[in-house]
Amino acid sequence: MEEKLLYKKKVDLSLFKYGLTIPQRLHREFLNGPIKHIPRGHSITGYLVYNGTEYPIRIGNADAIGRKNDTLRILYQGPELRQLMKALFPESYNFLCDPVSGELRKRKIPDDKTEYLYIFSTAKPYHYRITKVAAPDQKQVIAKNPKWHRDELILALDLYFKIDLNKSSPEHPNVIELSELLNKLPIHSNRPNQEKFCNPNGVHMKLMNFRAIDPNYPGKGLQRGGKLETEIWDEFATDRKLLSRVAQQIRNTVAGEIAQSVANSSEDEEELEFPEGKILYRIHKARERNQTLVRKAKEIALRQNNGRLKCEVCGFDFREAYGEIGEGYIECHHIIPVSELDLGAKTKLTDLALVCSNCHRMLHRKRPWITIEQLKHLYKNNR
Repeated sequence: MEEKLLYKKKVDLSLFKYGLTIPQRLHREFLNGPIKHIPRGHSITGYLVYNGTEYPIRIGNADAIGRKNDTLRILYQGPELRQLMKALFPESYNFLCDPVSGELRKRKIPDDKTEYLYIFSTAKPYHYRITKVAAPDQKQVIAKNPKWHRDELILALDLYFKIDLNKSSPEHPNVIELSELLNKLPIHSNRPNQEKFCNPNGVHMKLMNFRAIDPNYPGKGLQRGGKLETEIWDEFATDRKLLSRVAQQIRNTVAGEIAQSVANSSEDEEELEFPEGKILYRIHKARERNQTLVRKAKEIALRQNNGRLKCEVCGFDFREAYGEIGEGYIECHHIIPVSELDLGAKTKLTDLALVCSNCHRMLHRKRPWITIEQLKHLYKNNR
C-alpha cells in the first residue's frame, strides 16, 4: 500500500506537551486497521515513525462530557516524542517557551514562522510516518489538486437534493460517505494534496456552491463556484430521475474490475463534453469497441449490403468516398442510453448500430439520446 498524506498538523503547544487531536473528518482514515471505532474513554496502541524509529503512542477517544462528536487524540507514551518534537522544531519550541520561567505558554506562531508536522499512513495499521515541513516549503511539498470533474459534480448535485443543507456540515454522514466515494473514483491519477482532495470540507463547500445557483434558495449560498457547476445544474436539476440514475451508475463503477478498466482507458476529446461524465463515457466506448461483436456486426452488414459497409443513418460508404483506405471502416454505436446502462449486462449484437463518424457524433450530442430512426428522419428532412 502506498503512503498517503493524512494530516498536515500546524505546530502548536500540544505537540510539545501531550500529542495532537485528530480532526473529525479524518477519523476513518487514521483508524486504518481492524478497529474502525474506539469507544469513548478507550484507546489502542499505535506508533509514530520517524527516520525508521517507532515511537509508541495511544490513539484514544476522549471521554468528554457534553461533546456531541468523538474526540480522537494521539497521546505520547513517555518523554521520547516530546524530546523528538523539541529537536524537530527548535524555533517553534523557543518561541513558545517563556524565557523567564522556562515553561511553555500558549502563543500564536506567526505565519512566516509556522512549521508543520506531516503525518502519513503506512502499510502497517496504526503506524504513521511523520516528517517536518517549514512554512516556506509548503508549496514545494503539496501542489494544487485538480478541479472537480463532471462526474464528481453530478454526484454532489445528487446529494444536494437528498439532504437538508440547513442541518448538514462536513461531519454529516452522507457528506463523509460522498467524500470517501470521490476518493475511490478512477478519474484523477494525480492528487498532489491528498489531505484536501475532495475531503468532507470540500464536499460541503461544493454543496453550498450549488445552493448559490438554486433559484428556489432565498439566500446567497457560496458564490465561488465555477462554470461547470452551472452547466451541471442546467442539465440535471429539472430531471431528478435522470440525475439519480446517472449518479447511481457512476457509484456502481467503484467495483474493482470496472474501476480498473475505466482507469486504464485512454482519454479522448469527446469525453470532456459527454454530459454523463468521463466514467460512463469510457464504459460506453468500451462497449462500442468490443472487437468480437463489432466484427460480427460488420460481417452481417457485408452480407446484407453486397459487400459494402454503409452508415445506417445517412448511407455514407467510406470505401466509396475514400477508395482502398476506407475499405472495411465504419464506426459502431451502442444504442442503449448511457444513463440506462446495466453495468453487469453483456452487450448483444442488437445493441449495436454501424454509423459514420458524423452521425455517431450527432447520436451522442443530444439528451435524451435520439434513436437511429429519429436521426435518419432529421437527416432526410434537412437535405
